[in-house]
Amino acid sequence: MAVLGRLPQITQFFKDKPAFIEAFKYFEQALNVHSEVHKRIQTLPMNAFEKVPLEHGMFALEQKFYSKTRDLCFFESHKKYIDIQLIVSGEELMEYCDIQKCTVEQSYNLERDLTTYVMHNNTTKVLLQSGDFGIFFPEDVHLGCQQNNESSLCTKTVIKIPVEYF
Repeated sequence: MAVLGRLPQITQFFKDKPAFIEAFKYFEQALNVHSEVHKRIQTLPMNAFEKVPLEHGMFALEQKFYSKTRDLCFFESHKKYIDIQLIVSGEELMEYCDIQKCTVEQSYNLERDLTTYVMHNNTTKVLLQSGDFGIFFPEDVHLGCQQNNESSLCTKTVIKIPVEYF
């Protein structure tokens, strides 16, 4: 059950989830061009993935990259964490589908909290642009970092929320 949207519209559905409220506050900072969080993300070196600890056992993966062709991306899911992916600037084409529609390519890696899946086309595709985000639960296989029509510079942050906080 992936959830897609923008902050003001989605936050109302998670009012009773303290970890999500904390994540959304961080996202507000990430989108505020005057905040230190935003400045830190924008000044990341190219292809950087910086881990930033947050409250409630959460952490953010701040990233800067060029989107790429689909064949260079992969489908993934996680068991221990819920992914909330926010596009700070640029755009990326996301794909997702229910885990029941997928064939495992690489079995679950506990250390990385990662299972990868065989590429297929039975997915929902959505273009995420600056200010858009997607919440992907353990049953949501998802593929990110994909270019839309052409490669573009993208900055984003992914908050990992332990599943027990949902």
